[in-house]
Amino acid sequence: MKKMLNDFGGLTTVIFISGAVLIAVLLVIISMRQSSVKINLDTFDNTQRINILERQEGDPFAKIKMIEFSDFQCPYCKIFHEKLMPQIRQEFINTGIATLEYYPMVFLGPDSINASKGAICAQDQNQFWFYHDLLFHIQTPDRNNGTYDRSSLFNLADYIYTQDKNFNLSEFENCYDSGEVEVYLTQLEKQATEYGIQSTPTLVIEGVAIRGVQDISVYRQVIDKVLEDKQ
Repeated sequence: MKKMLNDFGGLTTVIFISGAVLIAVLLVIISMRQSSVKINLDTFDNTQRINILERQEGDPFAKIKMIEFSDFQCPYCKIFHEKLMPQIRQEFINTGIATLEYYPMVFLGPDSINASKGAICAQDQNQFWFYHDLLFHIQTPDRNNGTYDRSSLFNLADYIYTQDKNFNLSEFENCYDSGEVEVYLTQLEKQATEYGIQSTPTLVIEGVAIRGVQDISVYRQVIDKVLEDKQ
């Protein structure tokens, strides 16, 4: 045993090699876990919106302005997107009462940053909302597991291209790899801090912050009060 250790450079060297092997194995496991995330868009349904402009939807001259602060990895944000937003859109946005602006937050880690970068780069080609819907469609319960890694995000861009041949994939890639998009996200985070946003989802209606996923009646009450005050 002693001779064997000496042949390998002693006990210290063996420990170092063993540690390196262990790290390599862990990296392989992580890689396999990330690569196991499959994107299924067979059931994807792109939401139809009116008066889209970058991260906004609805009449820009509407009496009420709503701001949604959301993280693409946040499970309650997905619930808000799927269950509550259709009601809000039908009652307040499509009727011209309110307009909505979306702020992508990155509270939950690296994949939140990656997803937001992809969404902002899609925004540059006026496809923010399409990309936004795709991100929530593929969201998984686990955080930072590679669901929003580079490969997946570029697959979403490819999917948009199949629906819109004017979508420039090279332009998307250049945007994603540039440092400018991260600077832009930092600016949005700063604005969120100024609004006092500490959790997602949060919907701000004319300065009134409603946190979490509430019953539609809560939002109705706030909007009715705002409309009454504006008369």
